[in-house]
Amino acid sequence: MLAGLAGCGDGERYGAEEPVVTDSAGVTVVTHPESVLAAEAPFRLASDPAVRIGMLDGPDEVRFTRIVGAAPLADGSIAVLEGADREIRVFDSEGHFQRRIGGPGDGPGEFRLPQALQRLPGDTLLVWDSGASRLSWFDVEGELVRDEQVDTGELGRISTVHAMGDGTVTLVVVDRARDAVDPPDDGLRRQESVLVQWDGSDGELREWAEVAGAETLVSVESSSDGMMRISMGQPWYGASLLTSGSGERLWWADGTRWEFKAWSPALGTVEMVVRIDAPLEPFDAAFIRELEDGELEAADDESRRDAVRQRHQATEYPEWVPPFRRLVAGSDGRVWLGLTQTPPVRLPGGAGPELWNWLVLDPEGTVLGRVTLPPRTRLLHAGAHDLLLVRFDELDLPYLERFRLDTRDDPGPET
Repeated sequence: MLAGLAGCGDGERYGAEEPVVTDSAGVTVVTHPESVLAAEAPFRLASDPAVRIGMLDGPDEVRFTRIVGAAPLADGSIAVLEGADREIRVFDSEGHFQRRIGGPGDGPGEFRLPQALQRLPGDTLLVWDSGASRLSWFDVEGELVRDEQVDTGELGRISTVHAMGDGTVTLVVVDRARDAVDPPDDGLRRQESVLVQWDGSDGELREWAEVAGAETLVSVESSSDGMMRISMGQPWYGASLLTSGSGERLWWADGTRWEFKAWSPALGTVEMVVRIDAPLEPFDAAFIRELEDGELEAADDESRRDAVRQRHQATEYPEWVPPFRRLVAGSDGRVWLGLTQTPPVRLPGGAGPELWNWLVLDPEGTVLGRVTLPPRTRLLHAGAHDLLLVRFDELDLPYLERFRLDTRDDPGPET
């Protein structure tokens, strides 16, 4: 998909065409032409990271196993949520270790399975611990300010947390709980999901809207001993619920088309829909053969090649390739869309797909253009002037890098 866009000739320029803005029953609809996908943003990453944190052979505090999240603080320091050690590590603006926050355990200020980190005003850090179903707030020195247990009841599993400016917390629930039913059939199945709000005053979760959840590939096998084995996993081509909060908005998309929405908690409804009038790539036989050929080439023996052929023959594919795989709302209000890369490359440690090209939009839904990230990276945080990335080395070890966003000097076409 992106290879075709790279050679669009005069379509490659700094900035994108103006969108068409309309009103639909009080909802702002911003529609862009296909050409915006080839426009270069008026800024790009610096050639080298300004800060790189991590070391193969060094003290424990600078060795990472699974970086879950990161957030810049007011003085330039960086808070990094390390999932394997279940702690927050704070580094100064030069990348020098300062302190640890939290640690493994079930007590106050400890974590079982931390999955989200957000910086709030005053450098307060909010952590969502899905293992303990608990929200924890820490001050800038790392002291626990408060914690709250969140009972999801029959809703399901919370995957994402975002606190709004007024202190209310937005929770995105995926895999909505269901009553016991007959075993699922083989094939792709989309989960039910719901956006909910928790404000802490009474501990109640208030449903905002039901949205499309992640797609799961289900495989049901009956063994000779009469047991039924059900395996479930999310394939790279299965569209996911993509959600991210920024300021007073919550952005989400199902990933199946060039469209995403901004939800306003204050209004209790969708306030903006952004669309790109671009075709989708069909998941046709030629595309499937291309994927299969790539996997066959990478397989190192005939048994693995047979397994690749059998899996492709048995797989139920969608009609279209999802156009983007991640959505990240920046702290400055801009929105970053990670465009689908084919053939897909998975990052180590379950960090998701490798995404090089990102489409950036301003808070009003206008496309600014495309930005290219380094290979083997995952975007954690986007700000007005810099990005925080996880970078994996040749040994699949993660490092935290801060890249400056430089303004392009030449506003004319790129040659």
